[in-house]
Amino acid sequence: MSSKNQEKNDTPVNRPVDKIFAENLGYTFGGCVRDLSGSLFNKEVAKAAGVSLCPIPLLGGEEKRRFKAFWAANLQAVAMRTAVENLPSYADEKLLKKTLFQMQTFVDQALGRPLFSKLSPEDLDRYSTIRSRMTQAALTPGADKESMARTFLALVHGTAPDSVPDSRVSDTAGHIGMSMGLFKRLLDISLNSPNSWVRAK
Repeated sequence: MSSKNQEKNDTPVNRPVDKIFAENLGYTFGGCVRDLSGSLFNKEVAKAAGVSLCPIPLLGGEEKRRFKAFWAANLQAVAMRTAVENLPSYADEKLLKKTLFQMQTFVDQALGRPLFSKLSPEDLDRYSTIRSRMTQAALTPGADKESMARTFLALVHGTAPDSVPDSRVSDTAGHIGMSMGLFKRLLDISLNSPNSWVRAK
């Protein structure tokens, strides 16, 4: 085999996904969740979900923090759904759990002081419940943005999934779809970066 062919076969995109890649992907996804639920939070997400947030910047802080936390819980599930749909190797539960663990650990640390530390114990419990339930929903075979949106809205509003208005599901699914697109782009970048197979120091 020529050296050029060898180099082509050794490009990162052709390398098998291993534990180091899975770990690094978790950090990458975690950073994205931090940004989308923090500095880059889109207020239209709350509107689509039927949650009214005060438009005045310095008012309604409790409600804003609560929804941002719940959206962060959902985004973590969306990230995992994106990984499962695009990485056949994630049929290996060990790889999937590695990414999930690193992502959740990163998010808990990154949003701990600015967000989670300011939640009431009840809201923090709800965040944990939503994250767990949404992760289960995301890893269910056949899950899509609509089913995930319906589950998320039911958890946020404390209602049965079937009672969530279809229009609200559609609007929220649109935001989930955009998030999936972003996670997919990050995944593609990771697959084409040699550093994805190097353990972070």
